[in-house]
Amino acid sequence: MSDTLWSNKNDGDIVFRTIGITAQFDFLRELLLKKFVKLGKDLNFDIALNGFSGISFDDEYFSPRTATKSRLLNVFRLKAGLINKEEVDSQIVEAAGMD
Repeated sequence: MSDTLWSNKNDGDIVFRTIGITAQFDFLRELLLKKFVKLGKDLNFDIALNGFSGISFDDEYFSPRTATKSRLLNVFRLKAGLINKEEVDSQIVEAAGMD
């Protein structure tokens, strides 16, 4: 995450707040459960996190509130290829830089 999602983010960005950290752990757990990434000594999230540096959460849509966790997770899922653009709100697609 430090090389991708956290790159060029301010200390106060949503990804560093409790709701953002929780969403990141949930996403990483989901990658493991769906066997997108396999546990072992060669554990590597690089493929799943490729392109995460282009994500922008500057919009009020991602302000700290309960709905934001789900929105963050959907951005992560979209960037990792776990869901399609058609399955999410246009603001999620825009935040992911995939519009």
